[in-house]
Amino acid sequence: MKIGVVGCGKISDQYFQFAQTSNKIKIISCTDQVAEKAIYQSSKYSISFVKSFEEMLLNPEIDTILNLTPPKEHKKITIESIKSSKHVYSEKPLGINSKECNEILEIGKKYNKQICSAPDTFLGAGIQKSKKMIEKNSIGQIVHASAFMVSPGHEHWHPNPDLYYDTGGGPDLDMAPYYLTTLIYLLGKVKRVTGSHKKTFATRKILSEPRKGEIIQVEAPTHISSILDFHNGVICTMIMSFDTQGSTLPRIELYGTEGTLYLPDPNSFGGPLKIIKSGEEKWQNIPISENTGQRGMGLEDMADSIKNNKDAQTNCQNAAHIVNIIESVRISSEKNQHIYLN
Repeated sequence: MKIGVVGCGKISDQYFQFAQTSNKIKIISCTDQVAEKAIYQSSKYSISFVKSFEEMLLNPEIDTILNLTPPKEHKKITIESIKSSKHVYSEKPLGINSKECNEILEIGKKYNKQICSAPDTFLGAGIQKSKKMIEKNSIGQIVHASAFMVSPGHEHWHPNPDLYYDTGGGPDLDMAPYYLTTLIYLLGKVKRVTGSHKKTFATRKILSEPRKGEIIQVEAPTHISSILDFHNGVICTMIMSFDTQGSTLPRIELYGTEGTLYLPDPNSFGGPLKIIKSGEEKWQNIPISENTGQRGMGLEDMADSIKNNKDAQTNCQNAAHIVNIIESVRISSEKNQHIYLN
């Protein structure tokens, strides 16, 4: 699968590095609205630089577009790529709301092109091992789950944190896809949500270089608490926050009738993975394969799905469901009511 990359920001290095070791995918060109970024990456990874996205779409050698643009651009880049007969793998979220996601689903179906979306971390050894333990009924019937991503915000480390606080940003649209993708993979889909959200600060000061000291406006909610009801009866408590200075909360835990499973960070591919069984006093560490995986596995999964004419594990239907969950939690807070998902 030959790939053109649109967007050469911080995350792009991980994809470029993965592609260099893959025998299933090959990145052959890149572009960015800031030409210097694409020129730098093209030189670093010995691929061609393309002046514009429109020019990239004209290249018949490229069959797949890797969409690494900011969230507000995802819909436009994805739809234009599909209309140009390209498959698309998009960074998360698939779109910034359900309306955008539905438009993307419709255009993919119309043009019979594969659309996939990050994250692909659930394909790593950590979550795959978790899946096997659940299938073995290691903790009995799962009753409840918890998912927590609490941090002081991206202005502490990201060179350009603006997009995480702009429309289409927030800790839910930025980080919740990792957690929700894992939970849906393990537990199935969500049927109802309830939530509360707030924007704690109207502005933020960038604390990272090269823009240290600059003040940015906050448009998105920065603290979101929610209850998710899954179709299989599991209830999940989830908090996504850029307003917390520190925490001892687990990333994800599953609480069963026979024990509790402490899952790896869903933003990574490995461990740690732990279990405590009913009647035991100490947690046990569960061994995980040293070959845990890396960002780009979803592209290989997509290449296999296209070759074998099957659904990819990172298919856009799940990605759209995740955006629907996130959007519905916000609506629940604004309307002060449960929201049932389609």
